[in-house]
Amino acid sequence: MIVKLIKATLFAAITTLLSITAFAQKNDNLKVKVHIRNAKAGDTLVLVVQKNYLSKRISVLDEDKGDFYQGVLNKNRVCEFPDVHIEGPVYISLRKDYPQGDLNSLPRELFINYLALPGDNITITADKIEELPYNLLALAGLKFDGNGAAKYRFTRDMKMIAENWKQDNASMSRSKKMRDTLTSRHFKELYPIQIVEGLERCEAIRSLQHEQLELYRNEIQTTEYEILSADILGDYLLEKQSILFRFYSNDAIENAVEPSIKKHRVEMFKMLDTIEHNDIYSFSRSLADAFVRIKRVQANYLMKKDPFDLLITEPARLIKEKLLTIYLLQQKKFVNEKIVEQTAEAIEYITNEYYINLLKQTIYALAPGVEAALFELPDEVGNRISLQDFRGKLVLIDFWYNGCGGCASYFKNVLSSLEKDYQNEDDLVFITIAIDRDKEKWKKAIRSGVYTSAHAVNLYTDGFGDKHSVIDDYKVYSYPRPLLISQDGKIITSDRGFMANEEWVRRTIEKELAMIKKEKSLPRI
Repeated sequence: MIVKLIKATLFAAITTLLSITAFAQKNDNLKVKVHIRNAKAGDTLVLVVQKNYLSKRISVLDEDKGDFYQGVLNKNRVCEFPDVHIEGPVYISLRKDYPQGDLNSLPRELFINYLALPGDNITITADKIEELPYNLLALAGLKFDGNGAAKYRFTRDMKMIAENWKQDNASMSRSKKMRDTLTSRHFKELYPIQIVEGLERCEAIRSLQHEQLELYRNEIQTTEYEILSADILGDYLLEKQSILFRFYSNDAIENAVEPSIKKHRVEMFKMLDTIEHNDIYSFSRSLADAFVRIKRVQANYLMKKDPFDLLITEPARLIKEKLLTIYLLQQKKFVNEKIVEQTAEAIEYITNEYYINLLKQTIYALAPGVEAALFELPDEVGNRISLQDFRGKLVLIDFWYNGCGGCASYFKNVLSSLEKDYQNEDDLVFITIAIDRDKEKWKKAIRSGVYTSAHAVNLYTDGFGDKHSVIDDYKVYSYPRPLLISQDGKIITSDRGFMANEEWVRRTIEKELAMIKKEKSLPRI
């Protein structure tokens, strides 16, 4: 039995290796042509190719968003992109760009995250570009033809199944039990009903998607089939995990009145544990993300362990590299010495240079002790203020924007009392940096006292919004984004967890101020 198991494992490993290696033995160019019948000649389209796709939930650097290839629809409404050299599975998206100054100046996606392989020669046709609610776009009558087109058609069908099912069941009146609950206003009883029906929806979508994939079974390669199957499973697990923990903590699930809720959680953990450790799954756009998120729940709540310790024991190399990279990038808001040490340990295992560079640029950039990036920004009256101006002082920086509820809450619960208590402290400076593009609205927000006060040095990104270099330098992904910088211009902490704790911030301020005053009291030689 053991010998058979070893042989089977070796066979699976060799098959996976051959599948991955086979990509390099074929035509390694990706060819894409687009024909949109009722579009405007001259419209600009952009093909986005992501060769190291990590997760749709991770937006780290511009480079992480892929390589961009621009094309223009000619008089026949056809756009042919240049050949793209790829060495393995990638994910492609198509978007429409607008002229600078246009009301729709931000690019808008036409379709997102379609699996592509070397040798694909695809013609994409559509009737027109369709306007959807919430400023979204879609291609009406979307079709795919050419070499490798079957997997694109399946991905289109897969997305339509999920979207249509959600729309059909978006109404809260789907179940009689839910209607009765809403009518009687017993809203606490609504949570388990929502969860159970949401889980039923997950199962139905997954079943329909698998049935659809089987219809394409004879038209796609084995490798394509395995990756697409992993995408179905990843989407399913991500949605299931989201539904289970949307209304319930892990402890609440333990005590849930509805027994099927706990059962679903157990099944989710079991399913994850029985997934074959296959490197081909590293090419899936969603399975690694699902794996990380569920392992975090298992580690934190059930095993009382650090999720990193679970992920680093993953035996399959390629999937392990992706799991570790996703997990550590998800900690980017909480960079502390422990995360820095784990990043260094992970980098020893990782061979993908892209992952290594991404981790170094993201985690190490704001690690404790790293030199803080210098900046120069305008204040309310137009004076250019530089971080260098405050050398020798302790600096607390907070990034915010007008309308940010979390920013208002952080100021109310943490910053306001600190600014008031230390308003006469010469060795401590509070700096706020707003990303508002409208200067007058920004100044009005300052005067409102909701986000900051007159005790702070209030700066803004000079009309560049979140596109200013300071946002990238400080890896600001969400708001508010507070951090502490020492008197010698080095990061003390950018850990959002620490900075959200007023007592911790106050203790750290006192400690740093004591050091500054001690140094000042020393005789100068």
